[in-house]
Amino acid sequence: MKPGKNLSATQLLKFWHTLKFNDVIQSAGGSSTIDTASYSTELMVHLDIPSSLADCTQRSLRHSYAKYMTFLAAIPILEKKWKDNDLPYPHKLTSEQVIETMQSKTYWYQYIRRYFPRVSAYPEMVAWLENAGDAPSDLEVWGVEKAQYAFVDLDLWLRNDGKGLVLEEKSKKAKEKEKTKEKEKTKERTSLVLS
Repeated sequence: MKPGKNLSATQLLKFWHTLKFNDVIQSAGGSSTIDTASYSTELMVHLDIPSSLADCTQRSLRHSYAKYMTFLAAIPILEKKWKDNDLPYPHKLTSEQVIETMQSKTYWYQYIRRYFPRVSAYPEMVAWLENAGDAPSDLEVWGVEKAQYAFVDLDLWLRNDGKGLVLEEKSKKAKEKEKTKEKEKTKERTSLVLS
């Protein structure tokens, strides 16, 4: 694209961003290092992503869920703004670029994307994650109270079909006790029959 009299303001802005990007690459000796912090900040503003969600060190379930829901809301905004030619970028942004404004792709796909789509089938968990005023208590949702819940807890909760955190060690121990009692009863019956 070359500047000319027939370009719209948005097209001129895209052209300027392309030039700015090329200047950064050339001034860096031809490498592709760019100021990713300002790029992410600008992208977050365009897509209405709260700056508080840029904190990658905060990994609580509720904070991660807020990132997931914000991502789901940002994608339609991205599509609409791209279609309306309201974004100053020369190429359409990918969902990964939106993800990286809030979280690393590895963490996103390993945890956030893996678990949160499944949570929508459980309204009580959604309410708890959103921390709504009428949200159920930890005990009501999880079946236990903990200082903090992690994705390992959510995984177990989902495997238990939303019936709380039933600790597997206790379940295994309980099963072993039942087997031991059953064996003892069988031995008693056998000894009674033989005597």
